[in-house]
Amino acid sequence: MRQRTGELLGFTPRQRPPVKSQFANITLYRGLDLAGQLLNALATSPYLAAGSEDLAAFHRQASAVAQQMGAVTVSLVTQAGLQIVNTLFPFDSPPRPRSRPETVKAVFETGRPAVANLWRGPVTGIYQYGVDIPIWRDGRVLYDLAISMPFTR
Repeated sequence: MRQRTGELLGFTPRQRPPVKSQFANITLYRGLDLAGQLLNALATSPYLAAGSEDLAAFHRQASAVAQQMGAVTVSLVTQAGLQIVNTLFPFDSPPRPRSRPETVKAVFETGRPAVANLWRGPVTGIYQYGVDIPIWRDGRVLYDLAISMPFTR
């Protein structure tokens, strides 16, 4: 049985973050579900596999997915909160700190996916929401794989 992202993230309908209108609620939760599906698919990338990690190739793959699916950005984040892949920038750009460090911290501390509240992106100025999932290697969280989606009404 397929698990919906909201259930995967551990909240029931009464526990979900409040959104002011029913329409916005539906839009947001459909977006969370899509974002979770995209991340789960990207997490299986052969470019992230142990022993054959190729972050430049992963950047190309994540950029194509982000563009095709209308994501603001996809990023791969270290425990220190640095984005070693961010599809808003060329691959050879210096790592940038993640603008939502509390979400990164939650993923590394719990080993579970996390949802970021709505925020205005510091680079794009776009209102967006995000989902982060852990990438596990050798029994520990190695990366936080995150996607930011535009919030539209």
